[in-house]
Amino acid sequence: MILEIHARSTRTGRHFFRAIIVLWVFAGPGYAQVEVEPISGANMRAIKESYQKGDYAKVVRDLTPLAERGDMEAQYQLALMYANGRGVPRDQTQAAKWFEKATAVLDPGAQFNLGIMYFEGQGVPRDYEQAAHWFKSAGERGDSEALFNLGLMYDIGKGVRRDVTEAVLWYKRAAELGLKQAQVMLAGMYRDGAGVSKDETLAYLWYAMAAEQDDKDAAVERDRLAKRLTPAQYKEAIRRLHELQAQGHVRGG
Repeated sequence: MILEIHARSTRTGRHFFRAIIVLWVFAGPGYAQVEVEPISGANMRAIKESYQKGDYAKVVRDLTPLAERGDMEAQYQLALMYANGRGVPRDQTQAAKWFEKATAVLDPGAQFNLGIMYFEGQGVPRDYEQAAHWFKSAGERGDSEALFNLGLMYDIGKGVRRDVTEAVLWYKRAAELGLKQAQVMLAGMYRDGAGVSKDETLAYLWYAMAAEQDDKDAAVERDRLAKRLTPAQYKEAIRRLHELQAQGHVRGG
């Protein structure tokens, strides 16, 4: 599942500040909208039809018994309905309840959403340690946004002991999965020597990766660093850039 997400970064002149003071959040006032996916044959086809027709109350009525019987996908989709107020009054407590049930079978999307709810204190008491726990669980299952959030928490010391070196490791994992914001953060760490040895070749490399995803600020930093690299460094950066491209570490958005 791909969530619509955003982060805020700031710049002075042509230089980024590495610190980002907000985590990924769901699009708009609620949670990312996703299309209901097949759960159990004919039952789920009927639910999907109701969803597509905009009959959200029926979707909730049909999802609820499935969720109560332990169907993980039904639990997850029901949580989203409560979180977004579709077919029921918006209820973050109910959303958190169903997200948590879905996490019992290690669904990374539910884990990520539960991490957000603990971080924001939506439907559950705010608990940064729990947020970090669920971001780590989702990240270990390949959720790049969760990896990035965990990196931020280590970077700023929320829910975990501040450890910039550890932050770099999580940013790198998210960057290697193609997450543009993680690529920008990782580039800044290499550029500034924060949590890692200063390396302008690697900084150029990761800014270039983000620039390929239409990040204009990253393109400015890439071009600035290009003027500082020696011919040998630039050649090495381009070689490694091509390697990363071949491995698929760029994605849209």
